[in-house]
Amino acid sequence: MADSFKVRLGDTIVQTQEGFAPHPGIVAVVKAKGMPVKAQYHLGVKILKRFQQEWKDFEEKRQELVKDFGEEIVENDKPTGNFKVTDANLPAFRKALAELLDVEVNVELRTLKVSDLGEPQGTTPEDFMACSAFIEE
Repeated sequence: MADSFKVRLGDTIVQTQEGFAPHPGIVAVVKAKGMPVKAQYHLGVKILKRFQQEWKDFEEKRQELVKDFGEEIVENDKPTGNFKVTDANLPAFRKALAELLDVEVNVELRTLKVSDLGEPQGTTPEDFMACSAFIEE
């Protein structure tokens, strides 16, 4: 088992209507029943907790980009404090966002072996593909 692993930030999150959220495959594996407690702890507490900080940092930077490439939304002649990317800046914003999603994060935690996971229930092969950076064969 490796003592650290690298993962592209964009491989750990997905875009939703509300913004970005943890990849559902990672969440499914973390919540799967039938795994040994030790593996659940490592995935759910150690790895997921580490990613939560990365996702928080990502969202803060994404919001900065929205402000940089956008303008404040005004309702009833009053600024709302919310920003929206302007059409003219959309290509530049998308490029900057793609660069942010491509950031590689080095996680100083050990990976898990597939054999450590027992027999997780309610998961799919696609769920495990989402976890490929921190689960090895």
